[in-house]
Amino acid sequence: MSAALATATDDEARRIARELHDDVTQGLAVLSMDVGKAASEHLSDSLLRERLRDFQSKILEISEGIRQLSHRLHPSILDDLGLQDALEYLCGEFEKQQGIPVWFESDPLPEDLRPQIASCLYRIAQECLHNIAKHARALDVTVRLALQADVLELSIADSGVGLDSARATTGLGLHSIKERARLVNATVTIDSAPGAGTTVVVRVPLQRGSP
Repeated sequence: MSAALATATDDEARRIARELHDDVTQGLAVLSMDVGKAASEHLSDSLLRERLRDFQSKILEISEGIRQLSHRLHPSILDDLGLQDALEYLCGEFEKQQGIPVWFESDPLPEDLRPQIASCLYRIAQECLHNIAKHARALDVTVRLALQADVLELSIADSGVGLDSARATTGLGLHSIKERARLVNATVTIDSAPGAGTTVVVRVPLQRGSP
């Protein structure tokens, strides 16, 4: 399990490094060239104002990219507002960015929900939504938190292209999801078939002594 967790951590680090290089670093390089070019030109006041507004827009885009990356590294909203509100915000951001409707539902959650469990379920939801955006071609997504006796269940269902039996148990970050779940003694089930969408269900025991 230690080796698998190390692999998952390396994969996440590579993804972050790639986003920093492709989005932030390249965006700053382009902006720097644009500023240098504008500084060497004799621009009228109106054209200069237009260029400055363009620079401002690019700076805001880069800033938003950094904010999103920071949020993925450590979602402060999870600490501030708790799992339910953090997941609702995550779903709203996903819908806004991807244009895919997300239906979020949640039962009232225990006030003493362990931070490890909240973090685990949030990260799993994050990974699932990332996979949906990248692979599923879904028309909509449903995310639900359900409290059943001493078990908290997170389910994420999409209406996308689905997976064959081999890919439903390997790849697409599913290995990372299962390893995260094991850290809190949770179980993961994946129900999927080609053309029938995918449903990921994570069930976490909440009884005394759970992580």
